[in-house]
Amino acid sequence: MTIAVKDGNGDIQTVKTIDDLVAIVALAAKQDTGNGTLASILAKITADPATATGQAAIVAAVGGNLKTLDGGSAFATVWGLAGVPFASADQSGAVASITDAPVSGQKLVIDDIILSVDTDMTVTFKEETSGTVIFGPWYLSAKSGPVQVTLRGKRKLPTANKKLQVITSVAGNITVLVGSHSE
Repeated sequence: MTIAVKDGNGDIQTVKTIDDLVAIVALAAKQDTGNGTLASILAKITADPATATGQAAIVAAVGGNLKTLDGGSAFATVWGLAGVPFASADQSGAVASITDAPVSGQKLVIDDIILSVDTDMTVTFKEETSGTVIFGPWYLSAKSGPVQVTLRGKRKLPTANKKLQVITSVAGNITVLVGSHSE
């Protein structure tokens, strides 16, 4: 099992062995303000991090600042537009918002997109107001969905306080559900 620990700089570091953990704790101890010493921290870590006992010891030693790398996202995903998927019979004439605005002063980050169409069309996703193309055009076949797009990296809108919008190339039913968060 691989685990991650925040080091003294607040950066996430991968821990696979006790040696990895010792190096991270040493960095944290160098920046310690007197609340503990490297020796006192290391004294708490005596078990293998691949075992439940070892993981519990690591969590205690680093003050609970621990997460698994495969535990899903560390943020709260918001789904849809006011919690509901966007649906339209003809979205070819103008863009329409398909997400809520991000938290004030922050940018919208797209996590997942689930969409379905009943007509051959292209679908383009744009940033509100600027019209910057975020995704697309995507060429979709009639009744080929639903299609799920789970991004492997961050796709953040370039401007704060803007929503994601959609436009299609022709009339036809489209349903889009976007999972997003604010940063």
